[in-house]
Amino acid sequence: LLRSNPLLEAFGCAHTEHNANSSRYGKFVELRFNNLGRMTEARITTYLLEKSRVVSHGPRERSFTAMHTVVAGCTAAEAKALGLQSASFAYLAGGARAASDDKAVHAEVRAAFSGLGVGDAEQAQVWELIAAVLHCGNVQLASEPAAGGSPSGSDGGARIDGDAAKRALTQASQLLGVDAGQLEDAMLLQRMRAGTEWITRSHTAAEAA
Repeated sequence: LLRSNPLLEAFGCAHTEHNANSSRYGKFVELRFNNLGRMTEARITTYLLEKSRVVSHGPRERSFTAMHTVVAGCTAAEAKALGLQSASFAYLAGGARAASDDKAVHAEVRAAFSGLGVGDAEQAQVWELIAAVLHCGNVQLASEPAAGGSPSGSDGGARIDGDAAKRALTQASQLLGVDAGQLEDAMLLQRMRAGTEWITRSHTAAEAA
């Protein structure tokens, strides 16, 4: 139970303007004991996670701690495989914190995973997922020109803007194990049901972001 705390804090806490380690979620802990008073089971239910913080936070705040610690704490080989060695990430902009602190927290997260029986291969999948999210944040978008007859000032559909954005999309798709074209469609298009039919509409750049 105690070993889970570093994980909950890394993935559920963030540096805010008023608190360097602010909890951005709620949790309910259920403990069960036998008739001898010994703990036999523990369950942790989390709720109300501030998911929007991944993509947007205040200028003097940070995203979730785990997003920063992976970049600071992974090995050189991991950084190369994850595409983290030289890139800067839009989702990590914000409040400052010493990289050495992030590195130490990442070591604690690794130890907590190992203590709970999460092996190296499974941990690697977690780092890949975090890195993929970071690369998705570097996929810059722009709007296509509005179609003829559209109201003045309205935007056309979103598109990937520039070679750097395309590289970030490719890196994210590789880490997620999906086709880059499918990931692009997931970002730029919305599929919804209208009556008995399914229709597809393009997001604007603001919507897709």
